[in-house]
Amino acid sequence: MSQANPETNDCAQMTWPTGPADDHEARELAQRIEHEHPRWIVVFGPFTKQFICFPRFAAAPGTVVVALYPGALPARMKYAERMCHLRKHEA
Repeated sequence: MSQANPETNDCAQMTWPTGPADDHEARELAQRIEHEHPRWIVVFGPFTKQFICFPRFAAAPGTVVVALYPGALPARMKYAERMCHLRKHEA
């Protein structure tokens, strides 16, 4: 299925987990993303079919990054890091 990527406005081939076999692949992808972004804990929610990221750094309580598509995570994680960094220096 082809979808527009909201982060880049580019069209890209997107696959979406559709069943138990795909959940395993999504969990592996979450592990790979976490390895590439060690400041975050990344998990895949098999019920919600969403990727959820929790910061390993000092952040406001409740700070999480959530995305249906894994390609959206890096930009959202970087944005959250910038916001936390800015707030830290404003105090």
